[in-house]
Formats: sequence, C-alpha cells, structure tokens
Amino acid sequence: MLINLLNVVRSGIMGQIGLQVNESVLYIVYRWLAGYETWYMLLLIFSYTQNMESNWKCGRHKLTRIQCHSENSKGVYCLQYDDKKIVSGLRDNTIKIWERDGFECVNTLQGHIGSVLCLQYDENVIVTGSSDSTIRVWDVTTGVMLNTLVHHCEAVLHLRFNINTMVTCSKDRTIAVWDMKAPSDIVLRRVLVGHRAAVNVVDFDDKYIVSASGDRTIKVWRTSTSEFVRTLRGHRRGIACLQYRGHHVVSGSSDNTIRIWDIECGACSRLLEGHDKVVRCIRFDDKRIVSGAYDGTIKVWDLQAALDPRVPASSLCLRTLVEHTGRVFRLQFDDFQIVSSSHDDTILIWDFLEVDDTVPSSANMDVDPATSNRAKARSVTPPSDPPLPSANGNSRKDANNNSKTEK
Repeated sequence: MLINLLNVVRSGIMGQIGLQVNESVLYIVYRWLAGYETWYMLLLIFSYTQNMESNWKCGRHKLTRIQCHSENSKGVYCLQYDDKKIVSGLRDNTIKIWERDGFECVNTLQGHIGSVLCLQYDENVIVTGSSDSTIRVWDVTTGVMLNTLVHHCEAVLHLRFNINTMVTCSKDRTIAVWDMKAPSDIVLRRVLVGHRAAVNVVDFDDKYIVSASGDRTIKVWRTSTSEFVRTLRGHRRGIACLQYRGHHVVSGSSDNTIRIWDIECGACSRLLEGHDKVVRCIRFDDKRIVSGAYDGTIKVWDLQAALDPRVPASSLCLRTLVEHTGRVFRLQFDDFQIVSSSHDDTILIWDFLEVDDTVPSSANMDVDPATSNRAKARSVTPPSDPPLPSANGNSRKDANNNSKTEK
C-alpha cells in the first residue's frame, strides 16, 4: 500500500504539477503515511477489542456445533485445540481429530479399551489417559501409537506435560511424576501419595505441582524435589477441576462452587457461586474465568473484579451460556472463543469475534445436516450420566468424596 502511494507521489500528482521530488521529500511522505497507517491499525485493533469485549459481556457469539457420532456410549470427555485442529477424547474409547477448516473428522485413534478421560498434545505427540488405567502416546501427525505406559492401577483421570516432565493422577489416589526424554523413553521418577480419595486433576509449572481430590483438598508439592508444601482446604465436597497459573489456583467442586486461592499462603481469596450442579471444568486467564458444570451451562466470570474484595459477589458473573443439552465435561478458551464438550456428544465453538449482527446471538451453524433443526435437537432429553463414584468406588449420586470418573 505504501509503495503504491509513493509511486503516485513520485510520478503522478507531483509530476503533473511540475514539482521535483527528491528522496528526502519521499522519505518524509513515507514516514507520514507509515504513521497514518500505524494509527489506523491501532484504532482498528482497539475497535475490534472493544467490540469483542462487549460480545463477551453480552453473550453475543457465533456458534458452531460438531456432532461427534460416538459408536456406543455418547460423550466427549476432553479436548484441546489450536488454529488448525481440535483433538477430542471420547467415552467410546477413541480419540478424534477434527480440522478447523470444515470441521471434518480427519483421524480416529484407536487403542484404549476404556473411555478417554484426559489428553494433551504438542507439536510432536498426543498423550492420553483412560479408564483402562493406561497412558498412551501417539504421533500427532500420523496418529500412530508410539508408547503405552502402565503404572496406575485404576483410571487415569488427568495429565499434564511440558518439554521433559509429565504428571499424571488417578482414581488410585496417587500422582505419578515422569521424565520424558522422548516419546519412546518415558520413565517414572516419583510417586506422590497423600490424598485420601481419587486425585481428579493436576497442574504444574517449574515451581509447584498442584493436585485436587475427591477428599475435598488441594495439595501443593515442589516440582524440583516432589516435597509436600501445603494443603488448601475450604470446599465442602470433592474437587473436580482446577487450573494453576501464576500466584493463583482456581478450583471447581461438587459443592457447586468455585474458589480462587493464593498458592503462596494457601488462603481462599474469593468464593464464586452460581452453578446448580458439579463444576466440572474451569479455565482462567488474566481477565476472566470460564467454568462448565453438570447443570449444562458455561459461565463467564470477571477475574479482576473477583480479586477485589470490595466488588459485590452478585456482579462477578458476566454471562451464562446455555447451548449444551448435557453435562459440560471440558472447555478451553482464548481471547476470541470458547471450545467446549459435553455428554450430549457435541463440541461447541463459541466465536466472540466473528459475530453475525444480522442474526440473534444464539444462532448457530450445525455441521451435521441431520441435526440442523436446533429446536428439535434441544427438545430431546439426553440420557443421564452414570452416578459419581464415591471414594471407595461404590456408586452414589451424592458422594462427598467423589471421583469424576465416567466409564
């Protein structure tokens, strides 16, 4: 654009009026135009940002629904996404990979003999954990299974990994810390024991490993030494989900609440109430918390306001999103979108950037023509989930010490 304008300045308008344009003048014009373009781009970015923030607060979005067509038992337990793909773990024992352009399933990975309860991938591998008690490693490009890790004696409920370390947790009440040298060279380093019920979720960084359990507690361990640091207490029932980031831990529980904790002192700085059932998944960034629950809703909370004790609790929930027809199992989000999965066998993409202002905010695109009648689809009552197992493994719908395992 700038080059074209400079050519016009050099040979067009200036030439017609007989001006001699030297390189110094062109340089000044170039700097002026570059400055104009920079300000224009900044204004454009500011405008987009303001509109997007308004869309988040008002719940305006474009919805895309992926129908997963599970073979036997329905439900999408876990997912991760990037600009090109969505990787999902299903109750029917498979991992399905969806391309973002067209939302077609481009690969189905088979090998687990139980539900795929957790996963994470990077540019090289996908790592999955299952109710079959195994951890499996797959090539992210080809889908070939590269390794199977057998350590836990019950369902693997959650896992996280970085370049050279992986942490897994299980219904067997333990946490395993692994050294990852290569996909085929993953060695158990340490087993952390301390929880009195199933360990439902883990997260970690270079400083701390954080775990949460059906025993109602969150435990903090040093990553480098595996030394136990402290226990965070406050939830009245088992804890189903958490995220650890910076100085904060945010957790969701079977007591239907969300708590924000200071990891350094162990204090709970805020209690968020609003969900009617188990808070099953939670994520947060610098601005907001997004939670999903067994009541079928996704809630967006103002994190900065929640960290200010002067702000009343009634103003913290910005928006409740209702589109899933079953329990919400997993979600992730960024500045532009939420991607969520549910027992209703769908993955929903909530786009807060490309909002069609000519249609209501609840309008959506269904990528399965057979179920494009959304009103009809929403009128169907999905089958109920299995009851939450208690700490001793017996099924109980109202278990204080519960595991989040669904088989």
